[in-house]
Amino acid sequence: MSLYKKRKVAPALLVAGFFLSTTDGHGAPYLALEGDSPLEGRKNVRKNIKKGVDWIKICVTGGVTDAKKLGEAGSLQLTEEEVKAICSEAHKNNTSVAAHVESTEGIRIALKGGVDTIEHGAEMDEEIIDLFKNNPYSLKGYSSLVPTFQAAAPFALLKPELTGLNNITYINGKSIYYSMLKGYQQALGNNISFGIGNDASMSFVTHYDFWRELRLHKKLGSQNNFEIIKAATLQNAKLLNIDKEYGSIEIGKKADLLITSKDPTIDLKNLSKIVSVFKHGQPVAQCKYKKYKNLDRLLDI
Repeated sequence: MSLYKKRKVAPALLVAGFFLSTTDGHGAPYLALEGDSPLEGRKNVRKNIKKGVDWIKICVTGGVTDAKKLGEAGSLQLTEEEVKAICSEAHKNNTSVAAHVESTEGIRIALKGGVDTIEHGAEMDEEIIDLFKNNPYSLKGYSSLVPTFQAAAPFALLKPELTGLNNITYINGKSIYYSMLKGYQQALGNNISFGIGNDASMSFVTHYDFWRELRLHKKLGSQNNFEIIKAATLQNAKLLNIDKEYGSIEIGKKADLLITSKDPTIDLKNLSKIVSVFKHGQPVAQCKYKKYKNLDRLLDI
């Protein structure tokens, strides 16, 4: 019999609340607060911070899923001045800024404005590489890249007759994927700080298969399984500013642990073979959740 009674415990979350976008920009109006000037950007930051968000999320460019025409994904939306005002307002409250970006020029504007992380990404040039490594307007003096292959790869690697994507979404998604892949490989080659995220709840991305994102990093990059797991744990904790308590097994840190039946350093899919979960050193009761069998079969191709 276990020494501890397993408890149902909610996960700890760091949340960004509504996106900050331009009028009719990516995510608007349902997922975003809209603004069309530096002042309106500051006001929307204040609204989110008053609601208790942990991060600010902005949409510097258009996205794939709500694009209405070819080329809209990655098209510039926020201006550098708007990004700079948003970052200034967030940073004075010691709040980091994450930027949805899917084009080279979008990255340039976001980094010049002082964002702390780039979500998704794109191909880089020398100026962008330098800005990632030395960004005087960011909170830490540098910025990080968070590619999301799990959300993008199905658009590019699966036939649209399998995914059900229309032609605009398919072509936009494919273009974004290959540019994001190039940017990730450049980040690895230039020692740019990066984290691992998967855009959970977007098309083709569930909340139970994060191991797929890690496996894509292995396939598409140059790191081994241990390095990828470290990136998804300690490196992500550093990116989120919680590495003093989380991200590694060390004395004095929170004992949030995932126990698997097989070694994930041998096969990253072994991260799905969960035996038990501990939160703050206490075992957590396994919760029931729905699996999408048709989606899983599609992604296992």
